[in-house]
Amino acid sequence: MTPELKDWGGDCGPTVVHLISSFHPLIGGAERATEDLVCELRRLGADAVVLTRHWRGLPRHECIRGIPVHRLGLDLPKPLGSATFILHALAWLAVYGRAYPLVHVQNIDAPLLGGMLAKVLLRKRLAVTIHGEKNIQFKKGSALGKWRVRLMAGLGDRFVALTDPCRRQYLAEGIASRRICDIPNGIDMERFRPATIVQKAALRCQMGCDFASPVVMYAGRLVDLKRVDLLIEAWASLPPAGSAHLLVVGDGSEREKLRALAEARGLGERVHFVGATHDVLPYYQAADIFVLPSLYEGLSVALLEAMACGLCVVVAGSPGNLAVVQDGVNGLVFPVEQPELLRERLAEALGDAGKREALGRAARQTVEQRYSIQAVAQAHLEMYRSLLEG
Repeated sequence: MTPELKDWGGDCGPTVVHLISSFHPLIGGAERATEDLVCELRRLGADAVVLTRHWRGLPRHECIRGIPVHRLGLDLPKPLGSATFILHALAWLAVYGRAYPLVHVQNIDAPLLGGMLAKVLLRKRLAVTIHGEKNIQFKKGSALGKWRVRLMAGLGDRFVALTDPCRRQYLAEGIASRRICDIPNGIDMERFRPATIVQKAALRCQMGCDFASPVVMYAGRLVDLKRVDLLIEAWASLPPAGSAHLLVVGDGSEREKLRALAEARGLGERVHFVGATHDVLPYYQAADIFVLPSLYEGLSVALLEAMACGLCVVVAGSPGNLAVVQDGVNGLVFPVEQPELLRERLAEALGDAGKREALGRAARQTVEQRYSIQAVAQAHLEMYRSLLEG
């Protein structure tokens, strides 16, 4: 049975349901961004809850960081699992969600379909966030996907653009500018901050890394489009820098292939596959350099977290990354179509401690000025209020 809403209820702020396919402890960029946003919304007085898919081994209902989380549907393969999630979410909104006039969907898959049905059948107001401008293009690769995008453009009341490329994609779908709100992902600047020298030394000791040598890291899914193989190849082409280490934090379908590549390049002792973790903060705070070689990104939460922790970032020049990083100002950029230049950028960061520290300070300042979770949550509250009062 669903817990009584009053057990977790907020105060007199806006009431909103967030729909997302997966949620903590299943962690990705969209999941982390949504968790931090909803947590801050509740701190500011909004009654915000999360509806997500049920996965085997996880409780149906729990409170995570003060957030009421309801896991709905059956743990079945797609499309059956997604269909049961949508149907269960609609039933929940019909029975328990009468006090929640607003649905905010996170991404273009099952949550969007559920949100559009809630708009039509239950007269909910609908806000939409697409985590990455390429997701709309990918969805339009099928006739059914094109139909869904057309419906989204017509039914959404507000669209959150994480970056300028996201805004342009919305506009290309015929969505009026007045329906688009420019709100990026937000970072908890108190939590994600540079470690002290003592903290960094302790973290590196725990990880078996020499304090005197640079530590480079990647954090994210290990899938083809992230191009972690480019990072490993670049690392192999650099001369060994003392006991420098490369940390690969995350998991995915490419993990064993990447392990094999590292072994084939003789990097067994210089590349460490950490695996998935619920807390990536210690790795940011132990590292000096963060690399994101992805073919494309929306607005990477991992990139913002690394910058908030004062790391020198080396990124591919995809539109999402370029929305945050200026080459030579608050990070280093190599062209997406010239992956061989990753080696040069990485060598530049490794070879000049003063430069990477200056870039790291500028990176944190960028996040402080534009991406704090407090400002992002406040912007969402204003959007919600305008929707509910309109």
